[in-house]
Amino acid sequence: MLLMQGCKDDVNNAGASALMDGEEVIVCSDTIRDISSAIYMADPLCFTPDSFLLGECTLPHFGTISADILAQFAAPSAFVYPDSSVVDSAVLYLTYRSYVGDGRSPLAITVYEMDGEMLQYGETYTSDADISRFCSMNSRVSRRDPIILPGSDIDTTYSSSSSTSYVNAIAVPLTDDFCKKLFAIRDLSDRQAFLEAFKGLYITTNYGSSACLYILDISLGLHYHYFYPETEGSSRYIRQEDTKMFYTNAEVRQLNRLHYAERTAFYQQLLQQDSVNYVVSPAYLYTKVRIPVRDIVADIRKNLHSGDSDLRPYVNLSDLRIKVLNYGLGATADNDWAAPATSMLLVKEDAFDRFFGDHPVLSDTSAMYSYIKSEIDSVSGDLEHFYSFSMNSILTYFLRDTTQMVDTLNMLLVPVDITTTSSSSTSSSSSATTIVSIKQSSNVSVTKLRSAQHPGDPMNIEIVYSGFSDVRL
Repeated sequence: MLLMQGCKDDVNNAGASALMDGEEVIVCSDTIRDISSAIYMADPLCFTPDSFLLGECTLPHFGTISADILAQFAAPSAFVYPDSSVVDSAVLYLTYRSYVGDGRSPLAITVYEMDGEMLQYGETYTSDADISRFCSMNSRVSRRDPIILPGSDIDTTYSSSSSTSYVNAIAVPLTDDFCKKLFAIRDLSDRQAFLEAFKGLYITTNYGSSACLYILDISLGLHYHYFYPETEGSSRYIRQEDTKMFYTNAEVRQLNRLHYAERTAFYQQLLQQDSVNYVVSPAYLYTKVRIPVRDIVADIRKNLHSGDSDLRPYVNLSDLRIKVLNYGLGATADNDWAAPATSMLLVKEDAFDRFFGDHPVLSDTSAMYSYIKSEIDSVSGDLEHFYSFSMNSILTYFLRDTTQMVDTLNMLLVPVDITTTSSSSTSSSSSATTIVSIKQSSNVSVTKLRSAQHPGDPMNIEIVYSGFSDVRL
């Protein structure tokens, strides 16, 4: 503990000259090791990912994760087919930029028309929803199931509206009966009537267990032709071919159904491991970190007591560092594609449902995020990878408002996708980055962490705090 009192102008008291006579400042540093951590199994949530997971992949030692999609399509606004229109075909387009798993493993896609309950726009659906509620799987509409190799180039590519680069596009031809049924919905101006007549598609896979696609866009093309006279009053007619596109967008509902068959068994297995923790996505297996906040605050106040007075506390630095053990290795040495999560959110357990359900503005007293970082260890010389969370605001919050005090702060480590936007100033060369959204990640990831109970190098909080006598508590 460093104690500076009074005001002396000499080289050994650098910085103290800013103090008035009779004032003092105390600066302390500490390493908090009394935290604990354990695996945590959360209930599945409803979330809107940036990309949809489709397929099935088996992670050695971690089990099988499968994913499929329920999708409604928005009707083109105020569109009317020309009177002489004749339908030709219908094609479902799935675009993807990347995949997870074995790129050489074939994957076959099957499509069914939804014939059960209609997805309601304002209703909450969890990612473990029962598919039989929405689709009996009696109305198969894919004329043939395309078999692809995720790691190979797909013949059909196009430039996505969200990017200037080309992406892989899978074309799934649909049956003639479905094509005629969709074309028979002539009035596209009534959105609700269209959704009742065409409830959507269930997209799944019927072959392959080693890869999942990250689907960016889903669209449905209805190809037709019509005739119009070459000139007004002419008996000669010209054939015109056209395509009407139906898109999945924010106007209608989509649901990414995720299933992890061995989730409970794996959770029970991980409970037995004390020196390491895991975060597995999208299995809703997280790490819970327990921070003894009442004891930390009490120690800070005790150390900032001077004479008969308590100095006003400030948390200058508090870094919760959680080391990643499988960066570049994957979950196991023979499974290097199950990489750690790129970014993590540390969120209060009691704010978890609210944060991901209502999408509030990020508050550093309830949640904080970190990208995976790296640096050379000063002692061993090894390159280490870790997440680093600043606890400044949350500790200051409890220091200043004791009415909100709890014995233990329970927080969850959750993989997230962070969307940002950058803006530059016209008066300077500086730029600012703003967080647009933080969403629960559907990316397949396995993150192995050094736990708070690790015997040699546990997760801990490095903290520097100070107190000033200019304002008394």
